[in-house]
Amino acid sequence: IHRNFKPMAGRRYTLVANVQKTHYTSTCQMPAYVAVESSGISEKNIAGENYFFATLTFQDPAKVSNYYIYTLSINGGPFRFASAQSDQFNNGLKVTHYIADLDTDLSRGDNVIVRRYCVDEKTYQYWNEYQNNNLSNAAPSNPKSNISNNALGYFSVAPVKDYPFKIGQ
Repeated sequence: IHRNFKPMAGRRYTLVANVQKTHYTSTCQMPAYVAVESSGISEKNIAGENYFFATLTFQDPAKVSNYYIYTLSINGGPFRFASAQSDQFNNGLKVTHYIADLDTDLSRGDNVIVRRYCVDEKTYQYWNEYQNNNLSNAAPSNPKSNISNNALGYFSVAPVKDYPFKIGQ
């Protein structure tokens, strides 16, 4: 972690590491942050059960591919991956993303922080493969890395913003 690092949108960043005589490299061009116009909590009835979702609404920039990663913290807990989304089917449109924890239902009284990253395509592909990797598969695979030499993980430089919510009683 570099506390004084101030990345800039549009700039390309490079990772170079030598570990036990193996050379690893990766690059990432940092995208611009896509501003959120409104946010809130939505309650939806799905199959007879009520569920809460954090919602972020924004105008997706036209003619540019955009990719988003969401993590959640519930009641001060650690941030955990929630979803990876792209504008593949809504490029240039007004979009609302509905964000929820994959393992824990949100409840009345919960304090939730949604952390939203605008990421490059390779980072999105990594997390999209992760979310589509069904743990019941006979042999789940690791997501494809953007780091050379078959490294596990990914390299990313991304703008991020936190959105805090309290689910009303």
